Amino acid sequence: MATHIAAIVLLLTLAAAAQTAQPTDTLQPKPVQIPPLMMRATGDYGGWWAALSIEARDNFVDGYTTAMQKVQFITHNQCMKNAKSAQPGPESNAKLQASFNLCALSEEFDYKAGMSLRVGLNRFYNNPLNERIPPELAMEYVRDELKRNKTIGELLEELNEWRKTMQ
Repeated sequence: MATHIAAIVLLLTLAAAAQTAQPTDTLQPKPVQIPPLMMRATGDYGGWWAALSIEARDNFVDGYTTAMQKVQFITHNQCMKNAKSAQPGPESNAKLQASFNLCALSEEFDYKAGMSLRVGLNRFYNNPLNERIPPELAMEYVRDELKRNKTIGELLEELNEWRKTMQ
């Protein structure tokens, strides 16, 4: 009986000591994870891009380029339709100029660079100065860079202007 009481006292003592002892492996609070959509909504486009998986980045680029190709197709077809329908007369020059303007605009939607855009966006958003620039402008920049639509000086001037505006 005395050994049972001694065992109970020992267990109670050990239990009390365990409750007051400092844990040997203190739990570190997990860093707060901000959802990518919240980053994008608050203008942290660089953080948003970095938080996306490679598959999500590919899906974004694929969806964006598909939409832009559709718009290019529609505007180019309308441009051709307008040019063909222009009849000689006082409004002929105005119609042809409007058609020409639409054809030029359709080229702004040419994003046939494909997945090399994702690599370019990775590089673009790796620069902390670009984290506030929305993806549609980043896509335009990378497209123009890949296609050499603009000189390096023109690209840099445009980029610096966006950086000022987006701050």
